[in-house]
Amino acid sequence: MIKKFQPSLSSQKGISTILTVMLVGIVLSVTILGTAYYIRAKQHAEVANHAVTNAQSGAWIGVELLRKYFESLNKTQLDSLQTGSATIGLSGITASIDTITAPTNSTDPYQIIATIKNISSTSQAASSIRVLYNVVPSTSSSGGSGSGSGSGTTSAMDIYSDLDLSGGITFSQNGTGKVGINVYGNFSTGGIGLKGIDTLTTTGDVTLDSQAQINNIYSNGNVTLKGGSSAQLISAKGWIDIKSGGTQGDLYADKYITISNGSLNSATTLSYIDVSGGGTSAKTLTAGDYVNVSGGGTTVDTIQSKGNVNLSTWGKISNVVRSAFGYHLIKVHNKRNSLGEILVSHIMRFTTQGNAEKNNAAKAKIDSLYQRVLAGDDFAKLAAEFSEDRASATKNGELPWFGTGRMVPEFETAAFEIKNIGDLSRPVQSAYGWHIIKLLDRKGLGSFESVKADIERKAKRDERANFGQQAFLAKLKDEYKYTENVESAKEIAKLLEGKTLVDSVFQAEASQLNKTLFMFANKSYSQADFVAYVKNNGYTDQTVASEIVNEKLKQFVNKELLAYEDTQLEKKYDDFRFLMNEYHDGILLFEISNNQVWEKASKDTDGLKKYFKAHKSDYTWKEPHYKGYIISCKNNATFKMAKSLVRKSDRDSVDHYLRSRLNDSIQYVKVEKGLFVKGENKVIDKEVFKSKEKLAPSNEYPFVFISGKMLKKTPENYTDVRGLVTADYQEFLEKEWIKALRAKYKVIVDQNVLKTVKKN
Repeated sequence: MIKKFQPSLSSQKGISTILTVMLVGIVLSVTILGTAYYIRAKQHAEVANHAVTNAQSGAWIGVELLRKYFESLNKTQLDSLQTGSATIGLSGITASIDTITAPTNSTDPYQIIATIKNISSTSQAASSIRVLYNVVPSTSSSGGSGSGSGSGTTSAMDIYSDLDLSGGITFSQNGTGKVGINVYGNFSTGGIGLKGIDTLTTTGDVTLDSQAQINNIYSNGNVTLKGGSSAQLISAKGWIDIKSGGTQGDLYADKYITISNGSLNSATTLSYIDVSGGGTSAKTLTAGDYVNVSGGGTTVDTIQSKGNVNLSTWGKISNVVRSAFGYHLIKVHNKRNSLGEILVSHIMRFTTQGNAEKNNAAKAKIDSLYQRVLAGDDFAKLAAEFSEDRASATKNGELPWFGTGRMVPEFETAAFEIKNIGDLSRPVQSAYGWHIIKLLDRKGLGSFESVKADIERKAKRDERANFGQQAFLAKLKDEYKYTENVESAKEIAKLLEGKTLVDSVFQAEASQLNKTLFMFANKSYSQADFVAYVKNNGYTDQTVASEIVNEKLKQFVNKELLAYEDTQLEKKYDDFRFLMNEYHDGILLFEISNNQVWEKASKDTDGLKKYFKAHKSDYTWKEPHYKGYIISCKNNATFKMAKSLVRKSDRDSVDHYLRSRLNDSIQYVKVEKGLFVKGENKVIDKEVFKSKEKLAPSNEYPFVFISGKMLKKTPENYTDVRGLVTADYQEFLEKEWIKALRAKYKVIVDQNVLKTVKKN
């Protein structure tokens, strides 16, 4: 079993049925103390005679429901009880109060003997149970369960037969908690709203319908949920079938799990999982066999499967998708689970293509190192001493964290196949050499934000993404007569053996090489030029010298080709030259216009004043404006000081005057300066425009007053309408500037030529 199953029901036989209505160790004012003392001879006979019938099960449910009713009654209500029938509220179940014995003193309980009957139409049987209830009245004047103190548990209800609950039932422990039910058979619901069961344990099958809610279900058989039913945990030795549309927690099954509707946290099975139905969602699916997911809108966060993972969308073709590289049709062939990332260290011995002697020596050395590790030698020390990947050897062989697609396939496959942290791979050969890999750590897939940069890097490295650029570079090479000297590159690679690109020894030696590496457009680039480039661009994931040189040389060539092409664009392309000229002229015009008009207007205070004075009538208002300040104070003392200071200050600098004299490390006063119209500010509306709306004072600044004046039709000065005045002044300056240009530079239009211009 995937999850430890509940204890076997066979260990819970005996008189546990009696405990259905017992409250062991609970002392609550609203409950039944020491209830119920059954008439045991009759009870045992009933259990023996009716344990296999639905009628008996229903009768025991009636016992519990009647207890709940009695415990809700206060003294007055208990005194008014009469012998005779009582309503249970469940179809087929009746109750009759046989005797009522009132207590002789206040410390004793009421004794009520009742008979509960159930007639089952399905089983053609009847069951009758006689029970003695010891009842302590509720202290609540209106009845009800009230409140009290104490603690304890109620034993689960044991049903020695199949149990079919077809009515709307709420089970409750002492009217407050949830109960447990053990069923020695099958359990099913056909009614509405079954609630209040914390744990259900069955030897048979479980079928929930009509929005039944159970916290925990443990079944030796199969479990079916439908009609909106739900559970937080289901553990079944058979299969689980979810078709309810409800929200489930965690599912565990020995056999298969099928989900046709709804949502869940996780599903774990030794067999297969089948998810179907639109809108189904799950966080985690774990299967010992295959996983099949189908249905529109179905979402699954994580799938772990020992078999195939199949999606209904697989094999289908997408709609047309547009990207930066063109139009695409996408067909999904397969999907794999994320392997996350791993941290490894390795010992590496280089191999060289075509050099059998060196390769055999590398294999012999890696095998001997592998045997030393198995014999107990320290892996880190061996890596530091013998690994020819010097970049990692200085870190005891440790490589950066990596996921799939970062390393060459042979290395990646061997690394991810290591099961346990601390374990080793056998010697594995890649295109670069022989490796022994040790797993140091493992982590799952991170959030999208944490892996976004890596995804972008992979996309940029993808040859398909770079196809257009590579084609363009190939065209440039052909156009500019690109040639390269392979032997010069090999000479640099030879110096790099056993070193890194940033190794000072390598760079010193390589800088003395001055043979031509490549040339194009009648310009040559030497080995020394290349060394100067890698000095500032030395990082690479690769460790084989020839591969490093090839990679960095390719980058260097591409960089120089593109740089040279930039210098030729205006010569090669008329449209580009015209466009650049437009940019040049546009930028020049912008700078001149900015100096002559826009910036000049914003800084010319005297000019703005004069323009406003001459055109004041252009800036009249349709509604009055209040020009002034809203002063908010932290306390009454600040309020009084602020009012006094306002009277002494220059009206144009009230804000600065108050802040400089009243505020220090604490802001005692806030000043809002503005030009306000009706409806813009509630304080101004209240104080100036006499609004009847009530203002709730600020908790932090409850003391508020205003200072200013009303401007009915026109602004007081240009600053009141500075934006409008500045814009108009700019337009005025532009017109004057153009007039001056026209006077200085005479423009003559050839009318005959103008007539030949095609009109669009």
